[in-house]
Amino acid sequence: MTVYATPSEVLTTWGSNPRSPEAWVERDRANQTPYAEVQLLKDAGQDWTTALRVVRAVSAGDGSIGQLLGYHYLWAWAARLVGTSEQVESVEQQATEGTWFFGGAVNPRDDDLSIREEGGELVFTGRKSFSTGGRVSDVTVLEGVIEGTEKHVFDRVFVPRVYNTLNVPLIQLIFANLYLGIAEGALATAATYTRDKTRAWPYTPDLKQRGSEEFYVLEAYGDLRSKLWAAEALAERGAELIEGINEHADTVTGQERGEAAVVIAAAKQVAIGVGLEIGTRVFDVTGARATASSVGLDISWRNIRTHSLHDPIAHKRAEVGRYALLGELPEPTWYT
Repeated sequence: MTVYATPSEVLTTWGSNPRSPEAWVERDRANQTPYAEVQLLKDAGQDWTTALRVVRAVSAGDGSIGQLLGYHYLWAWAARLVGTSEQVESVEQQATEGTWFFGGAVNPRDDDLSIREEGGELVFTGRKSFSTGGRVSDVTVLEGVIEGTEKHVFDRVFVPRVYNTLNVPLIQLIFANLYLGIAEGALATAATYTRDKTRAWPYTPDLKQRGSEEFYVLEAYGDLRSKLWAAEALAERGAELIEGINEHADTVTGQERGEAAVVIAAAKQVAIGVGLEIGTRVFDVTGARATASSVGLDISWRNIRTHSLHDPIAHKRAEVGRYALLGELPEPTWYT
């Protein structure tokens, strides 16, 4: 592992971090590497239920930073899936003492990296189509195949267990909370805009003084808020199942893992649907001027739409459908 020094200008407690919705939009538009924001995230730590809520809260302000945080949590935890007790202790001690921020270049749809040993070091060769957090991470997680073996698993060294496959349902749940957080931020931004700037429609028998008094505006916010609360509750249920599995990692069953994966698949597809609906309908309750880039509402739909194409949502619905109709649990894959 290579640990890179954090630039000295971001070692202060707050630095020049954006602290308002307007500043978050400006940071996103500027496409700047978020060194200062990541420095703050590196000091945090908690259980998975809390961590997922933090991903959601951070994503409400800045989806890009929320995505980095979610991947960091996943890869910081990865040693517990595949490492020995000694390896887990070593990695977590180094990560804690060094306040490591983790990134990853693991894309199962790309070719595997080739691994060879050179002078006591492992050398990875190959190409990955993306590396999440690579610019700001202290450690980047890689995976590949040792040259000449064509295997990912060492014979007689590594004994597979159900818990080792939990990283995939967990990253899917991280994605769901990312989308829900972005949607939460969009709804909050829209509500502020509606209260402060949206004008009532003057050509109606039931004339109102303010846009926030319009029946259709109130109905829309009530509908969107209700759907978002419901989606968040489903995501919370997924987090509860993950926490339950973590309590007995060595004895977790395939049934438990599969049922958690189904609930998480449901949470993800609902989060995408609600997120995209909010990202579109906020303009119905804010008006044409709210499409200005300075408002930043367009970022919400763009980010959810782009990231939700990570893997086809139809397959998530089918996984839930097979369980609901046939009682079949999804088999562990790179995406399930």
